[in-house]
Amino acid sequence: SEDITSRGRIILLDLIEVVPEPDKPWTRYKLKQIYAKEQKGPVSAVTCTRGFLVSSVGQKVYLWQLKDKELTGIAFIDTNIFIHQMVSIKSLILIADVYKSVSVLRFQDESRTLSIVSRDFNPLMVYQIEYVIDNNNLAFLASDAEANLSIFMYQPESRESCGGQKLIRRADYHLGQKVNAMFRVACNFRQQFDKRIIAYDNKHLTFFSTLDGGFGFVLPLPEKTYRR
Repeated sequence: SEDITSRGRIILLDLIEVVPEPDKPWTRYKLKQIYAKEQKGPVSAVTCTRGFLVSSVGQKVYLWQLKDKELTGIAFIDTNIFIHQMVSIKSLILIADVYKSVSVLRFQDESRTLSIVSRDFNPLMVYQIEYVIDNNNLAFLASDAEANLSIFMYQPESRESCGGQKLIRRADYHLGQKVNAMFRVACNFRQQFDKRIIAYDNKHLTFFSTLDGGFGFVLPLPEKTYRR
């Protein structure tokens, strides 16, 4: 309800190598600004996919290509209310809305189109999002304002997914603390355990931190370990 819409900027910086100062080897790199331009609204999240820049301006998600030091629009899509988090893997972009939960976008390089693959239909105040990788399975992790962790999966063969339009909630956990940051690393337990343990080879640890000062991680367990 403001009279004047707030505006944001997209700034691109290039890391260049220069001649360092004497006895100061850390001065060999400098940041050079190659692009800075005002946008139509507040830029709330940025990521990249297939070498293109992805930005969200309010409810719109834009795809940009850098040509002759200018950003050229490739594709865009309208979403729900306000996108504030985005993470990407290859051509998939997981986005989080302030009130309308998570959605999965896909960029098709051949046709240069950005489309919604699937989304969660239930309202959810999302704080942070990240991927959960378990061998060949890809899931989507989200934390919310009620201090819960939820795991969604894209399963179009499931009847309740409405042909893949709806993300299926496969797991949830009441953490009791609001998670505000996540990052993901590949598992490498061979340095700590016996080489016979191969169940974690193609899995990723999704670390998270909470507003109460907590720190933890989400790890997909083998079925045998879970049952025991």
